[in-house]
Amino acid sequence: MSSNKISLTVVSLLISFTLAGFGTQIGLLIQPIANQFGVELTMATAQFSWYLGGILLGNILSLVVFRYIKIKWVIVVCYCLVSLLAVGLHFTTSFI
Repeated sequence: MSSNKISLTVVSLLISFTLAGFGTQIGLLIQPIANQFGVELTMATAQFSWYLGGILLGNILSLVVFRYIKIKWVIVVCYCLVSLLAVGLHFTTSFI
């Protein structure tokens, strides 16, 4: 195994740990989310679980995607999408 491949694997694992650590904070985030959108706590929790499922799906897809597409291109596209979605979330008034 090359040193570049080992470095990429370690970075990927650290990113996964970081995102998983964010997911563990669900108890602190759900109440403000439910208050912001005026929904029940259980409904906000159910919607937030889609985010955590997306992290898992993204980790699985990354094992395949990075073999065929350059990593720089994927990172730029992902940052642009996340930025657009964050702006859209800021201006939305609907929970669903």
